Amino acid sequence: MSDNKAAKRGKKRPKSYYIKCSKQGKQSRIDYTLKSGIKGFFITHNRREREALREGYGFLNDAADNLYGPEDPEESGSEEEEEEDIEKAIAKEIDGLKEKKERRFQKIDCGANNCLFVRTTLEEPNTICQKVFENTENKPCKFVMRFLPVLLTTAATDSEIKKGAENVLEKYFKQDDGVTYSIVFKSRNNSKIGRSFILDAITEVVKGFNSSNKVDLNAPKYAILINIIKEYVVSKVNNS
Repeated sequence: MSDNKAAKRGKKRPKSYYIKCSKQGKQSRIDYTLKSGIKGFFITHNRREREALREGYGFLNDAADNLYGPEDPEESGSEEEEEEDIEKAIAKEIDGLKEKKERRFQKIDCGANNCLFVRTTLEEPNTICQKVFENTENKPCKFVMRFLPVLLTTAATDSEIKKGAENVLEKYFKQDDGVTYSIVFKSRNNSKIGRSFILDAITEVVKGFNSSNKVDLNAPKYAILINIIKEYVVSKVNNS
């Protein structure tokens, strides 16, 4: 009996076992909460979160694959590679843990009912979202209700809102000729920041780029969408 136990303890585990364990450890080190300075996609659904998330991931991965290629190249290897020395395999995965590599799309907790936030490591949420719309033009969505790119998140304070707005809006509104715009505001789980405060703050930033920029509620060139979720502001710019 003791010999059998000793044999089991001394048996080498397959490389895949250590890779799986290291990935679990890596995931625990990544922050999955909404915070300032991130971009991604804001998705609303009707009480079917799991299905909406699966559908949203499908849209995003199809679009990103079309634009940038697959995230994970196909893995191939011989049996000899699978039986690679265990110590080397562990060392390699420890190095991977230190890198803290994130997936290009990752759902994070936004703290609002019937809403999802998917963070991205890719640079152009607008481009990806446009590709999603092209890919799904003739395919009805079953669970996703709204699908919006998020250019930046900021803390819901006066200084942070203006600072974030300046970074996001400059390329749209700092032009020789004035452009028209509208501001669409919605708040969830936040009673401290009101609509008038947001309108005044964003208008101040837009006018600061060019005093000829003006509001047009009927046919604006750009629509600025501001969503407040708890203590964070989620913003995007849409070509109308």
